[in-house]
Amino acid sequence: MKKIIEILVLPVALMNIISGVVGGIWLLVLGEWRLLIIGLILTFTAHWYLGLIMMITTPFEMIGIRLYEKGSKWHHLFIYLSLLFTNILLAASCVVAYLICTSYFGGEIGAGLIPYVLWSWGMALGPWRFLASRGGEPNIGIINMIFSASILYLFFIISVFVGPVTNLLATALFLLVQIIIMPFYLTFQKKDIY
Repeated sequence: MKKIIEILVLPVALMNIISGVVGGIWLLVLGEWRLLIIGLILTFTAHWYLGLIMMITTPFEMIGIRLYEKGSKWHHLFIYLSLLFTNILLAASCVVAYLICTSYFGGEIGAGLIPYVLWSWGMALGPWRFLASRGGEPNIGIINMIFSASILYLFFIISVFVGPVTNLLATALFLLVQIIIMPFYLTFQKKDIY
């Protein structure tokens, strides 16, 4: 498993570094000013909106931590609910960024779609990377969620170019992992979450 993760780090890191620049310059050449402005505004402000929306998880986290301190097994339920909401929000931000960017594309799926999906990468995951980098000690749970979302979003983007069945499978995998598996997995990683 560790070897697979090491292999996947390189494409995710490359996408994090070049997707916004390459996609942005390409869209600039195509004259997609409106999408560029929307993308820049969302990339630099979405972390505030996400932070406000994520405040909904605070009561679940507080109850979960309190139950954990008391030794109750019920803390898992509240931590799971908090992580579930966060992962739903993370998946939704990927979907919204993809839909916004592809709504500006008028052609058929092919090379012309590449700058739009590259731009959507930064819009979808940039604010989450910013949120994860803030604060003191890095939270391995949040880092795992963002990394898994990055891998799955990369597979989703690739699947768009492969075909509709592959795309449907990639979408189902993305939702399965982000909304069910990751919150459940992270719930039981006590030392990394609390």
